[in-house]
Amino acid sequence: MRNKGADMMALEYDVSNVSPNPAVINDPNAEKEDLLIEYLSMYQNPKDAALAAGYAEATAGNIYSLKLKKPKFQDKLRAKYTQRALGLIPRIAKIESDKCRGST
Repeated sequence: MRNKGADMMALEYDVSNVSPNPAVINDPNAEKEDLLIEYLSMYQNPKDAALAAGYAEATAGNIYSLKLKKPKFQDKLRAKYTQRALGLIPRIAKIESDKCRGST
């Protein structure tokens, strides 16, 4: 059962810095693997992210699961999303602080 309150809280946070890095997406020399990591933040379906990253239709459906088996890919993915999550902390703290001030 979904928690409607949690869903509403999630909508309040600005996640604009969670978008893909344009420097990577617009780089003609970017590795497909790096593009895949960027596009995973845009697409809910890993196959769609793989297609956007330039993988062939025949491999796009399983490339994500294959890549996840590789420690190097895991490290890149973890670093990318850790960096993004840490970038949200100041914004979340400000929102929570503003809420506390407003509720007194």
